[in-house]
Amino acid sequence: MHPETQHGATGRRRKKDANLASFTSDTAAKTGKPERTIQRDATRAKALGPDLDRVARTSLDKGAELDALATMPADGRAPLIQRAAAAYRAQADALDIEAQAKRRLADEYDAAQARGEVASSNGGGECSGREAARNFIQAAWDSQKRHRDWLYLV
Repeated sequence: MHPETQHGATGRRRKKDANLASFTSDTAAKTGKPERTIQRDATRAKALGPDLDRVARTSLDKGAELDALATMPADGRAPLIQRAAAAYRAQADALDIEAQAKRRLADEYDAAQARGEVASSNGGGECSGREAARNFIQAAWDSQKRHRDWLYLV
């Protein structure tokens, strides 16, 4: 019997599997990740389809979560993905607000240094920059700054 006539030796399935094996082994070699990891990621991507882009960088962007989503019907996973994306946007907004507050506090601190209300961290060596910042904040509260005024810093 000839080897090319054995069951499963020819046909589309074998070529398709060979292409997938070639892709995963080539990708594994280039990325340094195990081939099984690449195969698992490719399977998840195929199962989730266009939902995969909406899941990226959310709390659902983990192996176990992706596997669970892949078992769900597309219309059943849509609300979960929307909630996770909304939470991601809210977290990004909160981080942006925090960064703005830190910049504003740094600007206020620099202005207080320019006015001579706070010792410079590089001049005189009385205290470190962190201690000087704490002293500045305490001095602001001690000088009867209202809480409402500090909300505008945020």
